[in-house]
Amino acid sequence: MDPAYVERPSTSVLQTVVQRLWYLRAPSPQRFERIVPIPSVHLIVNLADAPYRVLARGRELVGDTFPRSFLSGVQVQYLLNENPPLIHHVGAALHPWALPAFGVHPDRAAQRVQDAAGLFPGIDTLSSTLGSAAPAAAIDALETLLAERVRHGWQADPRVVVAVNSMLADPGRPIRELAAESGLTPKGFSAAFHRHCGITPKRFAEVCRHQMFLAGLPTEGELPQWSDLLGSGRYYDQPHFINEFRRFTGMTPTAYVQHRRRFGHGNPSFLPMDDELLAQALRG
Repeated sequence: MDPAYVERPSTSVLQTVVQRLWYLRAPSPQRFERIVPIPSVHLIVNLADAPYRVLARGRELVGDTFPRSFLSGVQVQYLLNENPPLIHHVGAALHPWALPAFGVHPDRAAQRVQDAAGLFPGIDTLSSTLGSAAPAAAIDALETLLAERVRHGWQADPRVVVAVNSMLADPGRPIRELAAESGLTPKGFSAAFHRHCGITPKRFAEVCRHQMFLAGLPTEGELPQWSDLLGSGRYYDQPHFINEFRRFTGMTPTAYVQHRRRFGHGNPSFLPMDDELLAQALRG
């Protein structure tokens, strides 16, 4: 099989819940991978013969195996994964407020990776029937299944949608300002946000801020002083920045940049790992 990657937005009633759909078939760059928290929910249908495994969540050893499908909620710690030799799957990135549209309580998904079959009935059938499907057909099949699962009459809370988009654009905005714009008290706003997204707005803003910071890091040339980068990343306290960076990546900022440069720039949230790096990570 030749490598293939196809991505597109949803073209159905899913536009308010699905950010994008994709199909991927390619050799894994490394057996292991470190995944940094991302401000969205991911649903994966594995089409490969070998399973995915989550080895650790932060410093907590997990060892969960997913041969067919899995749902990864919004994470606030890094994951250490073992990938199949051939990465072959179809997936959907869902907005962080999307899970109630499918009758899934966000508390059941946030900060977890779990088998998707019990949450999205019929999804494992795709794993067994789409192995030889063309990329467009595989994406269409997943989109159709999701469209059939959307609860009739469901609508996203516009206050949560506006708040999420505000945090993605400017994660440094005070939560009290977002609450005021939503017409809620800070306590009421936090409760509404958690009810739809499964985490607090403060934690979600931290994930957004970290993602924005990683995307802006230089991957070539001389590395600037970290103190010079903090302000542009909306960090104003260096010890707090270091602690948050370690929580989200399990690495120091310098080690993170060196890692990305060693394995190629790639996606800042997905870091290939060889056996030596995995052993170091598991030792903490």
